[in-house]
Amino acid sequence: PVSVTTTLDKVTSISFFVTENPYALAASYKIADGTIPGVANRLKMAKTTKLVAIVEADGKLYSATSRASKPGASIRASQTSAAPCGSIS
Repeated sequence: PVSVTTTLDKVTSISFFVTENPYALAASYKIADGTIPGVANRLKMAKTTKLVAIVEADGKLYSATSRASKPGASIRASQTSAAPCGSIS
């Protein structure tokens, strides 16, 4: 499975994007208050591709990427490794 974990506070959603898929959004999860923000999902990919995780935390969006060439890829999004990609208004 592909997994995403994060150390960010106030996470409200985590989404997976597979850039080479015809429909890039592969999965999206709403994260309930007080739960550990981590998800895993099985994704079928025909070839090596870039995986992008978008984490919404405290009204901001963060992204982290990984190259998936085999099953078992993981993406870790933390404040130091995740790139802010905007805010929600």
